[in-house]
Amino acid sequence: MTGVARTRGDSMSQPDLMPPGLALAALRAELAARGLASAGMTVTRRQGILNLAGGSEVGYSRGWLFWPAGRLSRDGRPLYAVSQGR
Repeated sequence: MTGVARTRGDSMSQPDLMPPGLALAALRAELAARGLASAGMTVTRRQGILNLAGGSEVGYSRGWLFWPAGRLSRDGRPLYAVSQGR
């Protein structure tokens, strides 16, 4: 499996970490190639947020991309979709 670091006795571990600026810049380029514009980006040492032109946000933290799924849980809290940021 490419991009996933495995440790002994660990069935699931953290993905290989990519700097937030690189991960979000790559995502911004992919979205731009598909006609989706971005409005800005906020990056810190370990995480970042890509602001899309329509007001949505995609976050990156510790090797994972996440964004609102557009619905609420049974408890009324927002749900998020998550994907490995490679």
